Amino acid sequence: PDGVMVVSFYTAKPWFTDRLFATLKSAVGYTPIIMKDNRHDWFQPITAFVVGAPVVRGELSVPEDQRNIYSLISDYKASPQTKILTDDWPFIYVMPVAVDGPYLAIVALVLLFAIYPSRRLLFARHEPANWQMFFMGAAFLLIELQAIARLNLIYGANWLSAAVVINCILVLALAGNWWVSRSSNLFWKWLPWLFALLFGLLLASWALPVDAALSAAIADPGLGKLFATTVTVLPLFVAALIFSTSFSRLKDPSVGLSFNLLGAVIGAMLEYMSNYVGLSGLVAVGAGFYVAAFIAALCQRRTGQVS
Repeated sequence: PDGVMVVSFYTAKPWFTDRLFATLKSAVGYTPIIMKDNRHDWFQPITAFVVGAPVVRGELSVPEDQRNIYSLISDYKASPQTKILTDDWPFIYVMPVAVDGPYLAIVALVLLFAIYPSRRLLFARHEPANWQMFFMGAAFLLIELQAIARLNLIYGANWLSAAVVINCILVLALAGNWWVSRSSNLFWKWLPWLFALLFGLLLASWALPVDAALSAAIADPGLGKLFATTVTVLPLFVAALIFSTSFSRLKDPSVGLSFNLLGAVIGAMLEYMSNYVGLSGLVAVGAGFYVAAFIAALCQRRTGQVS
């Protein structure tokens, strides 16, 4: 109870110091002390943020023979525009600018390598079902990324989180394929209702209060984790049913799979939008792609071009 916590960071930019300071202040509820290492201030600025009961009581000070090396700042004030780190926005190194030019340049380069070789395929005339595959690929990647990020909070940011999400996705995709293989005509008739169910589950996932889910996981690790995991990954199961049903009706599965993979690349690159909408906002972005996929599916059903 009377200990102190010291967080030491290389803080070359003032905004980075402000972000760490403001985040710690929000977390502990009082003003942390900043300890500057004056030896590195001009070359490698090292800043230590100190919190704990002795900080609250004002008991910390630098020994007299060390004051030429270290200095304490107890009245530091961060910029009012500082964005603190949260479970929904944990991007510690994202610069506080409207557009991150270097990052977007890499995104553009990846998209160029993905789109240029497939330009003849993309810009040819295609049935709406192929574009449904494209939109579902983009949406699936966004929902998967959001699921991994959320379950990191439940299971910890380690291999277990990725293992839970990826294995759930593989099992659900396998189950969806198996079920559709036995009842393809039935699911094709129910396709609009499957989309409606998907949108309902996405809404539930987006509205899931993360704090309540974490509290439930702590209070009852088994049931709490099961509930949070189910709400998070269940939309992927319904999406797998829709994908398998629609894919089974394609005239040219290889073209449809190409569109789906290209859409997945687009979805992965759009993860950048989480810088603006937060991790939970990726559900809304993914839902937008599923809306586009639903429109394409309706167009396909009306044209009656599927075999």
